[in-house]
Amino acid sequence: MRYCTERELAELWTGQGLLDVETSPLDLVVTHASFADYWGPFTLGVGPGGAYCSSLAPERREALREVCYRRLGSPSGSFALLARAFAVRGRTPA
Repeated sequence: MRYCTERELAELWTGQGLLDVETSPLDLVVTHASFADYWGPFTLGVGPGGAYCSSLAPERREALREVCYRRLGSPSGSFALLARAFAVRGRTPA
């Protein structure tokens, strides 16, 4: 996915003529009640990850689910993940 880094976002804004472009990370902790709570939106096609997940054949979707489950430490209850987005600010030329 494009424009997922501070550098790419800054280049996008400056490439459109904005001045004094500044970027800043926005971090927050997202708590999931369970792995099912985490996985559910992927099965509904939510966002780019969900669109990818929904495009997979059932057996590949299940394999992806298992890999995600293991990479998250095989959570048996509630768990938290760090979510990051980037803010960008710039000004138009006078």
